[in-house]
Amino acid sequence: MQKISSKQLFVFVFVITIFLFIGFGDTKLLSISRNATIPAIMIGMVLGLVPIFMIIFISRFTCCDNIFNVLKNKFGLVGKILNFSLAICACVVFFVSSWLFVNFIISQFLTRNSYYILAIFFFLIFGYTASKGIEVIGRVSFILVMIWFLVMACIIGFLAPKVEISNFFPIFDVNKLSFIKGMLLFIGFSSINCFIILGIPRYCFVNQKKYGLAMVLGYIVASLMIILFLFFIIGIFGIDLASAFSYPSYALLRKISAFNFIERVENISSIVIFITYVSSFFIIINFLKEYIKNTFNVKKDKIVKLITIICSIVIPIFSIYFFQREFLGYIYDYFPYFSIFIFLVLLVIFILLMVSKKKIKQS
Repeated sequence: MQKISSKQLFVFVFVITIFLFIGFGDTKLLSISRNATIPAIMIGMVLGLVPIFMIIFISRFTCCDNIFNVLKNKFGLVGKILNFSLAICACVVFFVSSWLFVNFIISQFLTRNSYYILAIFFFLIFGYTASKGIEVIGRVSFILVMIWFLVMACIIGFLAPKVEISNFFPIFDVNKLSFIKGMLLFIGFSSINCFIILGIPRYCFVNQKKYGLAMVLGYIVASLMIILFLFFIIGIFGIDLASAFSYPSYALLRKISAFNFIERVENISSIVIFITYVSSFFIIINFLKEYIKNTFNVKKDKIVKLITIICSIVIPIFSIYFFQREFLGYIYDYFPYFSIFIFLVLLVIFILLMVSKKKIKQS
């Protein structure tokens, strides 16, 4: 049985909380909440703990089995529908994020290359790595995120002198509705997506007692990093320019100059964006792998690995085909409703498991 540590769980939650903000969540939040984005996120960060605590509660039932078997065995047809709903949610998140990743690489670095060839190359590697099991995913992700923090520490040092405090005023330059929208959007782009962690049963963790703490810390640290990124984006560019960028986070990295004479270091510092996506893809692909494996009762490891690799390539290919014909704003409009759907699925699972737990205690 493969085992991972609470530190690796921290890393999983950290990257899942952050990865949809790059070129998606940050752009949407800045355009809606403007200078009030940071206060909105601070309140949203607290409210976002609700889905996190729901996920922690649901995970208590996976101490002996995975979430898919738990729901199927406890609730029959309803459990199968809930499993399918979770899998669809993971597919949609993968669908959107894979396009964001490929489009970022092509638009910023490899402008003359094929979207499809790039996607096949990268996601073949991601799928193969994810097929190796959660222990390999944990080790690779932990190393990558440690590099992330090291690079981020350097980024903070180089960007701090460039912040203009006047860019933050007036702080509340939007109406109450826009402020509330930004607050709720933050939850939809961050903590709700942590349902993907349920693809890893509790019995895979060495120290299950630290599961909840690792989840909460991973989410809080990631939220603070998002706030820090937005602080620099607004503080350096001002809200009008910041909200006009397709990739505000990358535009921020292009402002870095080391010691006033080393320019164009954004290609190195952009590794933080690359790492965030890559580590998240490992976890999402693992979730889909576990769903297919348990739903269709696939026993042979070779078949599981083959299906994992195929899924990890097919979904990004369809994503490219779709988004090259449809504007990303189409997803911007509907993603908040999708986040509500995820929350409702988690809420139903939470209520059903709570009721079943009370029935067991009463009997």
